[in-house]
Amino acid sequence: MDFSPVANAIYAIAAPVYAIVTVIYAIVAGAYALAKAIYAVAAATHPVANAIYAIVTANAAIAAGAQSIAALTHAIAASTYAVAALTHAVAGAPCAVAGRTNPVAGAALPVEH
Repeated sequence: MDFSPVANAIYAIAAPVYAIVTVIYAIVAGAYALAKAIYAVAAATHPVANAIYAIVTANAAIAAGAQSIAALTHAIAASTYAVAALTHAVAGAPCAVAGRTNPVAGAALPVEH
């Protein structure tokens, strides 16, 4: 029995399938090469990203510290202003009394009192 016609029919089907598989393989191989290149770039830039993240984190901590110091300074300034106002009021009372009891001495007192 001659199997040539059967073999030829199988070959006629297999040859285009093989050609299609070869094209698909070439596409997959190209995609794999592209993926490797992207991974290489990502691996190379990862340390840079880590360094930038560390700098941003440090800057955030520094900014938070500076904000805390500014808030503390503001509170100290407000307290100092309150003490100054109280001192001014306490000092102003005797000045007012002195001004009423002694017009000459009162005229010599500073204007703000």
